[in-house]
Amino acid sequence: MSQPISVALAADRNFCKQLAVVVASISKVATNTSYTVYVLHDGYDASLRRDVATSAGANLELVWIEVDSRPLQPARLTGAFPRSSLYRLQLTALLPRALDRVIYVDTDSIIRESLAPLWSTDLGTAVV
Repeated sequence: MSQPISVALAADRNFCKQLAVVVASISKVATNTSYTVYVLHDGYDASLRRDVATSAGANLELVWIEVDSRPLQPARLTGAFPRSSLYRLQLTALLPRALDRVIYVDTDSIIRESLAPLWSTDLGTAVV
């Protein structure tokens, strides 16, 4: 596979451990495929980024994208959903324009198998 699989994750500072776990799980299945993981966040400092980066394997590149969550303040959320859960709604505005495809994964997920079959599935022009 010539291009890396692009994955987007969103997390606030309270989800640092979960973020590290999902990054580690992607790394574990990334044996023959490279991944670029875009982390949408609300202010991870250098120390937190280093902590998460230790869970990334050699085939995984982390790209940190800081998100200004102030425009999302009017959104009504229950206590179970952090504001960062809304970042997925802004993927096209936040991710590099050159990307024509990305797999969004919730930060509290564990990836147990390669994402390559999903990545290579022809979806036509459908947005899933």
